Amino acid sequence: MESNQLKSLPDFTEDVVSLKTLKLSDNKIETFPLGVRFLTNLNVFFIDENLLQELSPEIGSLTSCARFYASSNKLSKLPKEIGLMSSLVLLQLSCNELTELPQVFFFFFAFFLSFFFFSFFFFLFFLSIQINEKLIGAGIFISHFKFFKFI
Repeated sequence: MESNQLKSLPDFTEDVVSLKTLKLSDNKIETFPLGVRFLTNLNVFFIDENLLQELSPEIGSLTSCARFYASSNKLSKLPKEIGLMSSLVLLQLSCNELTELPQVFFFFFAFFLSFFFFSFFFFLFFLSIQINEKLIGAGIFISHFKFFKFI
């Protein structure tokens, strides 16, 4: 259904439960399709290049969705339920009018930074022991990162 002049869609029902990919790109859709809670097996959802101003909280029911494309719309905010999309590995939201993000994004960002820095410093620590059998190299490097503050 991509690259048409669709302005709206009929409500989804239980009949579409086995759908894996849904391409609604490059249309004129203004409202998020109702009944997405029935798309429980959806892996990839394209709804980019439309006229969406908001996403429905029902988006949280897309727990199997790994890739969600909603770039080039008119989105100004995201529902907090987007954090319930537990299989999500790619969220494409470029070219929108976003002014605020749900707090769940800050949690994941802080978690990612914590994991990254822990892994990086552990690697440096291990490398220092392997090369010098002393902790001097890691200690000097860590002292340069005093300005980082974790929330």
